[in-house]
Amino acid sequence: MTLVGVTGAFCTGKTTVCAFFRKLGAHVIDTDKIVHRLYKKDKKIRNAILKNFGRIVFTSSGEVDRKKLGKIAFRNRRNLNKLCGIVHPEVIKEIKEMMRLSKKFIIVIDAPLLIEADLQREVDYIVVVKAGLKKQVERGARRGFKKHDCLARRRLQLSLREKIKYADFVIDNNRSREYTKKEVRRVWKSLTRR
Repeated sequence: MTLVGVTGAFCTGKTTVCAFFRKLGAHVIDTDKIVHRLYKKDKKIRNAILKNFGRIVFTSSGEVDRKKLGKIAFRNRRNLNKLCGIVHPEVIKEIKEMMRLSKKFIIVIDAPLLIEADLQREVDYIVVVKAGLKKQVERGARRGFKKHDCLARRRLQLSLREKIKYADFVIDNNRSREYTKKEVRRVWKSLTRR
């Protein structure tokens, strides 16, 4: 079994890269999906969020409002660390369980905060997906984020330059989807040869 961590900065295209890995046969573990599930179903996490961030981050029907929570969490390092402290231990537990149950030879973990969560110790290889600020802002806008939201997230995450220092592979996602697909195939060939 080969464990691959895919990371990058906000809106660099990690999900696109992971979708290409999935088509090639990898088992992709999407940490964002795990977090969303925990927000919906995990009472302990919901209570900790309520205690630390207040009712303001919940909808009138009692769901965690991810956009509001994200805005507050990315306001400053203290808030982000608080949220990560609540969520990361449970996410890591779920990732380990999914890895244990997987029958695939290559498992890809799609984790925006892979290095910040110290998950790089759990994987065999790290793939960093990079894109320029202009591309990130364009992609963020398509997902409903304003430029200042993108910049706030970039500011509080480890920079791409720092993340690349951990990388075994770097995928440039500034160009066309076709180019990115070729880059993923290049990495896949290298992984399956090892």
